[in-house]
Amino acid sequence: MIGEALRAIDGISDYPSVSLVLFFVSFIVVVVVVLRMDSRLVRHAGRLPLDDDGRENRDGGIDNE
Repeated sequence: MIGEALRAIDGISDYPSVSLVLFFVSFIVVVVVVLRMDSRLVRHAGRLPLDDDGRENRDGGIDNE
């Protein structure tokens, strides 16, 4: 039923190709941005979940001290 409706639309066969190209372009852009990132920023971001500087409460709130 859905396949028949999609076949009735003119030019629908172009959309998979366009979406594949858009996916690869966005993937390449993300890879280039990640590879060009400063290594200090990557190390800092990697340590963020592990840093405990005492500013958060046990329940997730932030101290006002």
